[in-house]
Order: sequence, then C-alpha cells, then structure tokens
Amino acid sequence: MEKDIIERLDSMSGLQDRDSKTRDDATEYIIELRSRELFTSRGCGVRVLTTEEQNCLDSLLNAWNAFLRLPSQHFRDQKEFMFAIHNAQNIVLARPTIRGIKAI
Repeated sequence: MEKDIIERLDSMSGLQDRDSKTRDDATEYIIELRSRELFTSRGCGVRVLTTEEQNCLDSLLNAWNAFLRLPSQHFRDQKEFMFAIHNAQNIVLARPTIRGIKAI
C-alpha cells in the first residue's frame, strides 16, 4: 500500500499547473488517506475503530466528496456541510473512547 501511496502522490506533483479537477482529486485522495490510516490503527497496530465504524466514516467521506461536486447554491453551503460532516465524524470517532470507558 505504501508504494501505491507514493506512486499516486508522485503522479500528483505539479498540481498548481493543472486544472482544478486534478487538485480536487488530490484533496479527495488525501482526505481518504487520513480517514483510513489515522483513525483505524495506532502505531502498535491495535485497531481503534470497528469495521462498521470505519465504513461509517467512509460513507461520510463519500458524502463530502459528492457534495463538493454539486453546484453551489449559497456561499455558506460548503462550510455548513463541512461542519455537519465534522460533527458526525466526532460522534463516530468518540465510540472507541466510550467503549474503553465502559470496559473499565
């Protein structure tokens, strides 16, 4: 997987010279990496999120990316949708902590 990440990032070099679609694709990819890598495991390889929780985060990611493709109808739409996605992510990401507290 690491080789794939490096190859994709290398292929995205020079984005400032490309169209906005390519920059959007790069942004989506970086968000996807953060969603999958940072929130699913610790450095020791212990799984933090369940598969169902990760699927939920993936669905939120897909919703965000789909929303970005919609034509803008109001200047605050994107920011408000982003806040809603962040609130939903916070709820999902709190679940491992809640599980840990209940286990005590």
